[in-house]
Amino acid sequence: MLFLPQRPYMILGTLRHQLLYPTVDRDVSDEELHDVLCKVNLPDTVERCGGFDMDLDFGKMLSIGEQQRLAVARVLLTKPRYTVLDEATSALDGENEAKLYLLLAELDTTLVSVTHHSGLLKYHRQVLELTGQGGWKLHDASRFQFDAELSRESTPGGAGPQVPPNAAVPPTPPLAPKVPPRPPNDVSPPKPTVPPAPPVPPASDVLPPAPPEAPVPTEPPVATVPPVAAEPPTPPVPPVPVVPPVEGKPVSTGPGGGAPVPPVDG
Repeated sequence: MLFLPQRPYMILGTLRHQLLYPTVDRDVSDEELHDVLCKVNLPDTVERCGGFDMDLDFGKMLSIGEQQRLAVARVLLTKPRYTVLDEATSALDGENEAKLYLLLAELDTTLVSVTHHSGLLKYHRQVLELTGQGGWKLHDASRFQFDAELSRESTPGGAGPQVPPNAAVPPTPPLAPKVPPRPPNDVSPPKPTVPPAPPVPPASDVLPPAPPEAPVPTEPPVATVPPVAAEPPTPPVPPVPVVPPVEGKPVSTGPGGGAPVPPVDG
């Protein structure tokens, strides 16, 4: 079985690995791989990839439409018993989509398509509608329409027949939540009232006065020193009296230049 999602899985590897996934060790010739690429409208992919054996990031190299066509090429090479296509051709135009489904219809494989596209009904014989709660309905694809009423002939769900090949499966409708009916005169008890919270006093914008600052102690005055009394002036030395010399006698001075000493007679 192969599952083809809306965004195909691109492995890290070569173009050969992409085509042979999920069994990459198969022996398939380059001619057969190139022929399959031409069938899905990817003829120049080999040249773009530099051959079949160059490692590339195909998730970034190929567009979503090219990735979807390459995923169909995997089905053509693998030929599985069952193939599930979940919006697997949503990025393709009508011409490419029709070409790929015609190629898949030639295979001996059961196609199960999950789609919102009514154009795929012509490639299936029956439609399996899932009604929810485990129920289902089986419709003839040629008379099935995607509408809200679903007023067409159907086979009730349950232990019915097996789903035949090539059955298109529409998306499962969302389940409506089951709400039990409310009994009459069902009066809900009143909800207890919560007393209101006491009002918060408004914050005052006026700040309280700051306490007075303590006075800074003053330093004691420095004691003054009385001025020093001036020393009394030194009294002048009285002059040494000069003794007039005695006529006819020499005058000699005393030792140290003192007063002249008179000569001694005799």
